[in-house]
Amino acid sequence: MNQHFDWDLDKLSKNQQKIANFIEKNTNRIAYLTEQEMADQVRVSIASISRFWRVIGYKNFKEFKQMLADNPDITPAYKIQNLINKVDGEDLPGQMLKLTCMASCSYFEGSIEATVSQ
Repeated sequence: MNQHFDWDLDKLSKNQQKIANFIEKNTNRIAYLTEQEMADQVRVSIASISRFWRVIGYKNFKEFKQMLADNPDITPAYKIQNLINKVDGEDLPGQMLKLTCMASCSYFEGSIEATVSQ
């Protein structure tokens, strides 16, 4: 899932930009990662990850994860409603299946990329 965050990439250091890009591309996986796992995947130090949270306005990774969990835009109900809103109604089941498969393939590909990059 790609989610828009309100950080200005131009004001972040090179490592912070790498972290921000990783988060934007892997938002749905963040809840399941540790800071060390994220550091390994982004190829930055764990200290860079820890500093990043303060730069973007959070005390720590736990607080950032809580914000993600509290965000209604990433709940399963929101995702289903968003999916339903994307179909035109003529072949609702077929279109929903197609969109779901596309989303699943995208998530699967992201998981494969993350696994390969480890």
